[in-house]
Amino acid sequence: MNKTLLYCGLLLASSLSFTSCDGDMELPPMIVPEYQLPDNAHLLTVMELKELGWKDTNNYATLVEKDADGNDYYIKVRVCSSDQSGNIFKNLYFEDETSGICASIDSYDLYETYKFGQEVYINLTGMYMGRYSGLFELGIASGTSIGRMSLEEFKKHAFQKGLPDLSLMVPYTTSPSELAELKKVEKTLMEWQGRLIKVDNVHFQNAGAAFAPSSSTSRYIIDANGGRLNVYCSSYSDFKDERIPGGDGSVTGVLSYYNNDWQLLLNSTADLEGFTPYEGPAEGGDEPAAAPAGTGTLTDPYNVAKALAIINEGTFTSAKVYVSGVVSQIDELDTGNFGNATYYIADSANSSTQLEVYRGYYLNGEKFTSKDQLKVGNKVVVLGELTMFKSTPEITQGSSLISISAD
Repeated sequence: MNKTLLYCGLLLASSLSFTSCDGDMELPPMIVPEYQLPDNAHLLTVMELKELGWKDTNNYATLVEKDADGNDYYIKVRVCSSDQSGNIFKNLYFEDETSGICASIDSYDLYETYKFGQEVYINLTGMYMGRYSGLFELGIASGTSIGRMSLEEFKKHAFQKGLPDLSLMVPYTTSPSELAELKKVEKTLMEWQGRLIKVDNVHFQNAGAAFAPSSSTSRYIIDANGGRLNVYCSSYSDFKDERIPGGDGSVTGVLSYYNNDWQLLLNSTADLEGFTPYEGPAEGGDEPAAAPAGTGTLTDPYNVAKALAIINEGTFTSAKVYVSGVVSQIDELDTGNFGNATYYIADSANSSTQLEVYRGYYLNGEKFTSKDQLKVGNKVVVLGELTMFKSTPEITQGSSLISISAD
C-alpha cells in the first residue's frame, strides 16, 4: 500500500499552522473525527445490505427505508479506494469484513476528505441502493438505474471516525482464474464486488504499451492458468502515459464490475509490485492512436480517434453518426430477450485506443440471435450517438451495425 496516502491524510487533518518565536514551524493538535452510533441504529454488514437489496437484474434503484421498528439502517466501513491518481472517477469504494460497496458521488478529489483506510459510518435510510451495469452501488435514482448523488447529500449520511489506519487495509488474495469462477455464483458475485484485492504471479498483456494514452482502455493481467482479469485504466489518470511493466508481479486494486465481468481499478501504480520496467517495443504490437479522420457520414465515417476526440471535447452527438473500426473486445453478446451486445472497436487490430459500443444491435437494428454474428477482428461500421457516461466514452445504447466484414 502507498503510505503517502496516510501521511497526506494526517497533514490535511490539521487545517492550521503557525510559526513559533524561534522561527520553527509548528502544528496545532491534530483534529480526530469522533462519531457515536445512535443507540437505535440498525447496523448491517455490507453483505447483509446486499442481501437486503440485491436483485437479479443489472440496472435498478431501490429506496432504503427504515426497518420494521422505525430505525435507520447503517453500515460501518473503511475507505478502500483513492481517486488521487485520477484513475477512479466520481466513485468511493468501502469495505468491511464481509464485502465491499461503491458510492456513486458527483464530485472530484474525494480522497481529500475520505482517505484510504478511514473508518466511516453511513446512514443508509433515505439513500438509494441498486445496480448500475451489474455493480451494486449507493446513490440516487436515475431512470431505471443508480446515478450519482451530490457530495453534499452524501455528507448528510456519512460520518467519519478516527484517523485512517493502513494496518487494517489488508487486501484479499485471489487470482484471475478464481475470480472467473466466483462471478458464476450469485453469493460470491455479491460478496467480492467492491473489495480491495491482490493478485499474485501475473503478467500484463501488451507490456511496454502506455496504460491509456488517448482513451480509457482495458488492460489485462494473466495468471499461470491463462485466466485473464481486466485492469481498467482511465485516460484521465496521472499514469496514463506510463509504460506497462514486464515480467511477473502482484497487482492490488479495487474489484469493480461492469457489464457482467470484473474490472480491477488501480488506486495508483504504486500498487504494482515485483514487475520490471519494460524496454523495447510493446508486446503484441500495441500501436499509437491513429490521426482523427472522417465526417461521420455513411460514405466517410468517423474513425475511432475522431469519435473519441469529439466525445472528449464534450460535443456529444444528439443525432446518430457513422463510426468505423475493428472489433477489439466483446464484453457481452445477448441472444435472449435483449438481443444486444456491448463491445469495443479500435482503428486497428493492434491499437489499444478503444471506443465502447454499449448495448448495440445487429444489422439494420435487429437483435442478435447467435454468438458468432460478431467476432473480435471483424471490421464494422456502427450507426449511433456519441456520448460520455461517467468516465467512459461510448456509442450509447441503441446503435446498430451497418456493415460487418471479416477482413
